Amino acid sequence: EDFNGYFQADFSDEEFDTVGGLVAHHFGHMPRRGESLRIQKFVFNVQRADSRRVHVLQVTLSQDE
Repeated sequence: EDFNGYFQADFSDEEFDTVGGLVAHHFGHMPRRGESLRIQKFVFNVQRADSRRVHVLQVTLSQDE
């Protein structure tokens, strides 16, 4: 909900409690540092994660739309 408000996004906050959970779901596995993924207009780069959760993400807007 906070992410959506700040970035004017429309990710479902009913299915995932955190952006890290959303990103992990789209990867299909627990991502490691340095892995990147595009979801809608956002590119998520994992800066820090462990075997159970994503701790820090870098978020940028994709230049391709």
